[in-house]
Amino acid sequence: MKWFNWKKLFDRKRDKRWLIGMLPLAAVIWSVFAALSGILLRLRPNRTDMVIWLFLAVILSAALCGFGYAGLKLAFGFTALGIVAGIGLMAYVFTRPVAYKGIAGLVSGMELTVFFFLVGINVQMLGHLRKKRFGGKTFQPAGMTGQAGQKGGKYGK
Repeated sequence: MKWFNWKKLFDRKRDKRWLIGMLPLAAVIWSVFAALSGILLRLRPNRTDMVIWLFLAVILSAALCGFGYAGLKLAFGFTALGIVAGIGLMAYVFTRPVAYKGIAGLVSGMELTVFFFLVGINVQMLGHLRKKRFGGKTFQPAGMTGQAGQKGGKYGK
């Protein structure tokens, strides 16, 4: 995909476009919720359903665009993957013979999304700690930085 460059997307740290992009993303997520409910459940949603979907869509888009705004690439990636996987699980549960398909699908999809969100935050945190502790390099025990049989590194003589 030549027309879209992921690297340039994350070079826009602290850019207002991330904040402006929250509303269109929330509208897309809300539309997906409405379409899946209408198509798979043959449900005619009422106002309460629409408000719940809108609330969830705004939360998800705020989390995703917030991570993009802050430049947290790993958390952004895991959250985006979690949103897609959660919507997929929600659609799968909608097609299964379970009681209360609508709420069961929505809750299970949100649980998977929140799981990916939390994994993304933890992976981002561990990556930050690794960079802070080891200066972005992989871990090598003291004295093992040189070639075999040679002493080297910070603690070698």
